[in-house]
Amino acid sequence: MFSLPSLAAEKPPLGDLQTALIPLISRSAAACVAVYQAPLSPDANAAVDQLNGWASQQPGVPLPLQLGCGTILEVDPPQRRLTILTLASLATPNATTVIRFPEGTTLAARILASDPVSNLAVVEVTVPELFDFTDVRRLAVGSMHREPAGTLIVALGDPLAITREHAAAAKLGIISRWGRDIGSVVSAPFPAPPALPQFRIDTLPDPGVGGGPIVDLHGTMIGVSLNDPASVQGQGTAAIPLTPAFLQIVTGLQAGYEIEYGFLGITVVPAPAEALLHIPEQHRQGGGVLVTYVPPPSPSATAELHAGDIITEANGHPVRNQAALDAIAGLQPPGTEIELSTFRPNSATPRNIKVKLAKHPVESKSRVVTAPRQPLWRGVRVGFPAPLIVTTGGPLTLLFLDGVTVTDVVADSAAAIAGIKSGDQIIKVGEQPIDSPQAFYDAVASWSASAPLTLVGRGEVVIPEPEADAPNR
Repeated sequence: MFSLPSLAAEKPPLGDLQTALIPLISRSAAACVAVYQAPLSPDANAAVDQLNGWASQQPGVPLPLQLGCGTILEVDPPQRRLTILTLASLATPNATTVIRFPEGTTLAARILASDPVSNLAVVEVTVPELFDFTDVRRLAVGSMHREPAGTLIVALGDPLAITREHAAAAKLGIISRWGRDIGSVVSAPFPAPPALPQFRIDTLPDPGVGGGPIVDLHGTMIGVSLNDPASVQGQGTAAIPLTPAFLQIVTGLQAGYEIEYGFLGITVVPAPAEALLHIPEQHRQGGGVLVTYVPPPSPSATAELHAGDIITEANGHPVRNQAALDAIAGLQPPGTEIELSTFRPNSATPRNIKVKLAKHPVESKSRVVTAPRQPLWRGVRVGFPAPLIVTTGGPLTLLFLDGVTVTDVVADSAAAIAGIKSGDQIIKVGEQPIDSPQAFYDAVASWSASAPLTLVGRGEVVIPEPEADAPNR
């Protein structure tokens, strides 16, 4: 397999690169599919017919706006099931997602999970018994580690080529730059969803390329192409990097889970130059941000972070603005700790503090979740609480909640009989304080008899030991 030489090695001739690219593209293209989002209809076949009808039209007919690509992640011939990674914008709950394979089979898909923050979704299709798996491949997914500008890549996609020429188109290019939200930037009020990292490749996208894989010279998928207005302006193609953090997102989507993002809940602005003068030079190489708001009470306030402090790094990464800080925190799950390098006003002494992240209050009607992250216990399921956004006519404030939030209660279960309701906040099991779902499930595991729970605003509620035939013991 062709691979890039070290800087000291002699550059390989272009013929060797071409020899390596031809089989690489052939294998990778076999994992590419066209994805079409059609208006929601009781008859899924209507959406299939729409895509088939468009594909049979003469060249030159404009592409549907809801058309893109996807990549096969898993192939399960015994179950006749294929799992496909695509963009969340092509897999929303108010539409039908349709998959078309290069050999012509067109099928309605089931959305396993869709996350508008990362703009990633995973769908699955069940294929007919006579479906030929011979030319269908899954694409290996790698772990990208911020490969430098100039790294060679191959971008695949183009639903027009998949539907009419029976193979994805391919373009050879390079990573041109990195940035956060370098695709279309939408202004949003605090607390906006985290603007997650992206990179850009130098090739201009074909129409509908969004969702197509970007592979390295080993044929490993390291990114997912996006469609954005900047691409039309000649700035290349924006892409989602499949870093370790994004791979965790993909794994969660494959399981059908809601993707949860960490949240500090503070607001910052780029630190003015005069505010950085007292900070030793080695600590301000990447600039810094000035803290303007710390919700009281909150994990940040508990860690003694104050308005007026300067943050120079988060988990060892330079922090230049709100988007950078929110992205570093957002890619950590709630309940984990983030380390901040801070300075008090006019102090040259660094303070490293650890803040436990809350759950980001991301709300989206386009999110799809088909499986819970947490199990049921006596008919109740809990999760991390998201801060409440309080708007009472004055400045926006955040109310951070203690304990865990009840997310589901099964009818006629022991929890339901005891009066537990969705939205309740549990702060203790017995005398054990609870600060995470895992802490709750660990605590209740030791209670075989009736278990006392302490709820915010309601005091102690006892969950009796359920009968042997009770639902969701």
